[in-house]
Amino acid sequence: LEEAEQRIAINDDNALASFFTLSTHCGFDEFHNPRTKLIDADHIAWLIKTFRDLLPQTPRPGGVTTGSTNAWDATENLHALINRLGEDTSPEAVDALASLYDADIKRNYQQSIRRAMETQRKKKADRQFSPLSVEGFKALIKNEAPLTPGDVQTWVVEALMDFQRELTGSELDQKKLFYDTVDETKEPKNETDCTEALIAQIKDKLLSFGIGSEIERHMPAGKKADAFFTLGQGIAVPLEAKRHWHENVFSAPTEQLDKLYTIHHKAGGYGIYLVYWFGSSHNTVPGLSARSKTREQFPWLPDKIESAEVLREAVEICIPADRRDQLKVIVLDLELS
Repeated sequence: LEEAEQRIAINDDNALASFFTLSTHCGFDEFHNPRTKLIDADHIAWLIKTFRDLLPQTPRPGGVTTGSTNAWDATENLHALINRLGEDTSPEAVDALASLYDADIKRNYQQSIRRAMETQRKKKADRQFSPLSVEGFKALIKNEAPLTPGDVQTWVVEALMDFQRELTGSELDQKKLFYDTVDETKEPKNETDCTEALIAQIKDKLLSFGIGSEIERHMPAGKKADAFFTLGQGIAVPLEAKRHWHENVFSAPTEQLDKLYTIHHKAGGYGIYLVYWFGSSHNTVPGLSARSKTREQFPWLPDKIESAEVLREAVEICIPADRRDQLKVIVLDLELS
């Protein structure tokens, strides 16, 4: 396909004809046929990247239409290609769909891409679901502690999400726990103090299920995880935390949390990556400029990030597809109104 692009010299003037020329050349002009395995995930992603901006979404007109190479036919085919990726839970398809992500929801086909990503996540979760063991079922009924590192991770993530809901809906201004007052202005606390404040808020709930919390636990090679969540003597799930302007905010889940901490024999490969979002008024997210090293490493990152949700999505797609189920990303929204 790349050779064909060079040979055809695709541009605004010939985009529609080029799209269908490639369709015929490669024998995949019936995109909507779900029974046909036509091209692999990388080629599908290449087609979408190449034509998404050259062929704006065009609705099919009412009434009778003729031909099968109209602008609206191309739109339907591109949507079908996106959906095909969403139905595929292979690591290649997950990476291919993630490479199409754009924080700008108004960009061509972006809503379709986001829906496909959600479909893909749900299908993958359904396939990986396994019923509780007899012991796990008994523990659930008795409201007892979780049994595995994955269970501990799930319970901690739920506690963090509950705390976020408290921050959003409570009359108590708990967000101020994460700020220092400097010359009558609120300045974000450092990462260690933020993590201490956070653990203080969720530890009692976790302890009710037997989960302990440790701050800055020492690891091999002189490294320290920001926090560990423990169950008995056999389970310890690490947490790595960053403020949103940390220079390694996008690479830390893989280069730090996964490489240094989840390899702990008690972690079972599970970890939690937490980002403290204080709002773009307190420094901007780094590495988004065109020539930055971060942009070179993660070229799909959006041009700007101005909300906790967009940051979470951006961090998630920087994690390899085959590790996203065991490395959970939480962005705690601490922006003051």
